[in-house]
Amino acid sequence: MSTPIVPEGATLLSTFKRSFVDVPIDADNDNAISTTEFLDAAESLTTMFDALGSVAFSPVKSDMLGNVKKIRERQLAAPAESENLQALVINELKSKSHKATEGLVWLVRLSLSSGHLTGADFRSKRGLDFTCIALSSNLAKGTEELADSFRGAYGATLKPHHGFLVKPVFSAAMSACPYRKDFYPKLGSDQTAVTVELTTYLKSLEKIVAILKGFQDRKEAKCTEPRRLRRNLPRPILKTSPTYGSGDNPPNRKFNIDFEIDECIPPLVAESPCSLVTWSGYCAKSV
Repeated sequence: MSTPIVPEGATLLSTFKRSFVDVPIDADNDNAISTTEFLDAAESLTTMFDALGSVAFSPVKSDMLGNVKKIRERQLAAPAESENLQALVINELKSKSHKATEGLVWLVRLSLSSGHLTGADFRSKRGLDFTCIALSSNLAKGTEELADSFRGAYGATLKPHHGFLVKPVFSAAMSACPYRKDFYPKLGSDQTAVTVELTTYLKSLEKIVAILKGFQDRKEAKCTEPRRLRRNLPRPILKTSPTYGSGDNPPNRKFNIDFEIDECIPPLVAESPCSLVTWSGYCAKSV
C-alpha cells in the first residue's frame, strides 16, 4: 500500500472524496442514511489504512472495498429504490436477493470474522466500530501507541468472534502499526488541525454505525429466506454419526457442519438421498 500524499497545510481527512461528517442523515425519515455519500465516505476511509503503512492491513482494505462494490452495484441496478441505505436493504430483500444487504452487514462489521455467528453477532457493528474505537482511544490517550489502541479495540470487538486462522492476521496487523510519532504527521503537518478534524470525523462515524446497528436489529432488515446449500462450497469439516445401510444401500449420516459460507442464511436443513445436513448459522464469510 502506498503512503497517501497530503498537500502542505491540509490534512489527510480534507483530501477524502467524502467524509462521514458530510453523509446526510434524514432525521425526519427514520434516520435514513444517504447511500451515495455513505459509500464515498466508506471508500475514502480505506485511505487511513494506507497511512498505517503496513501490508498487514491490505486484507482489511480489500474487503471493505469489495463490500462497497456490492452495495454500489445494487444502487446502480435499482437507483429509485436505493436512495438511502435502509431503503436499499428493504427493497433488495423484497426482491429475494441479499448480495448488497450482506455487503452492508460485512462492511459495518469489517467482515474478517470466522466461524458460526449467533444472531446477536450477526447484527453487531463490530467493524467500522473497531477502527473508530482504536483511533478514538489513541487520540484520548496522548502517550499510548497505536498498536496498544488497536489491540484494545480488537479485544473488545472482533477478537471474540474470530477463529484461530483469522486471529494471527489481525495480530500481525496490530504489531505492524507505526509509532504515533510517525503516524500522525502522515495525517497533516498541523497537528492541532489533525486532532480537531479526526475527533469530529470519528464522532460522525460512531453515530452512523449506531444507526445502522439499530436498523440491522429490525425484522425487515434481516435476511430470512431459506436457501439450498451451494454445490461449490468450501470443503466442510464434518462430524458424522453414521448409521450404515446394508448391501448396496448407502449409509444414512447426520452431519454437524463447521465451515464458512459467503451467504446470508438462517438455520436451514438441506436434504439429499444419503444424508441429512444441518447448518446453524446466519451470515459467514468464505476466506
